Amino acid sequence: MGFIFDNIVSKDMKVKARLLSYSVVPSLRNKSIEISGKDGLYDFGCELSERNIVFDCYIFPQISKVKLLEIADNLATTLDPKKGVRKLILDDMPQRFFHARLTEGIDIEKLIQNSGAFTLSFMAFDPYGYAISDETFEVTTTTETTITRTKGNADSFPVYEIKASIPLSTDTLIITTNNVELIIKGGLMENETLMIDSALMTAKVLDESGAIIRNGLLHLDDFNFPTLYGGQNTISIIENGATFQTIKIKANSRWR
Repeated sequence: MGFIFDNIVSKDMKVKARLLSYSVVPSLRNKSIEISGKDGLYDFGCELSERNIVFDCYIFPQISKVKLLEIADNLATTLDPKKGVRKLILDDMPQRFFHARLTEGIDIEKLIQNSGAFTLSFMAFDPYGYAISDETFEVTTTTETTITRTKGNADSFPVYEIKASIPLSTDTLIITTNNVELIIKGGLMENETLMIDSALMTAKVLDESGAIIRNGLLHLDDFNFPTLYGGQNTISIIENGATFQTIKIKANSRWR
């Protein structure tokens, strides 16, 4: 058992790690109000908050206290929370990763023969686990296309890379994902790519080399960013003076 943090394996940190605690359901932000004259509270539902992941760790006996201190120093550098969140992969869940960092200090309890024991407390501020090997799809026709997500158990916010020619400001391309329309306005050339990131709620226009050439939000008539369900999803295209080429989709599949 162990973990990978920021592409470094716990074993390479000279640490043996055992998963001690994992929030199967992340912390919740409950929404409720008191109503005068009514028992209890009125429930407005809830939202997911952070996910806590805790490891029990052990440093094997070293030849000297100096060597033990060297391992501890390297560990502090690798896990430095001032770096911000990094990818955390649990050996017990090798298909997904979390965006996490340490939220508590590390106190090493010195044991016999220059060994040590301690606890690592990680927090994933975004509670979802994301697919390490993500699903990708491509839409090449304007007629209704069905794509099927097989990874994860939560709705996902995909990245769309759209290639189309929409030359005039009055021309539009309408992309309908699961009955929700996204209207793209003109000014997009056939050698340009409009990248829409639903998770970040941003859009940008790229040239053929992949360089950003302008803000893509100017091409959106609204902000109905697409969402993909687990299982089947339908996508259809309507051309109003536009010429559609392809949509490449990165699913951003995730687990709750």
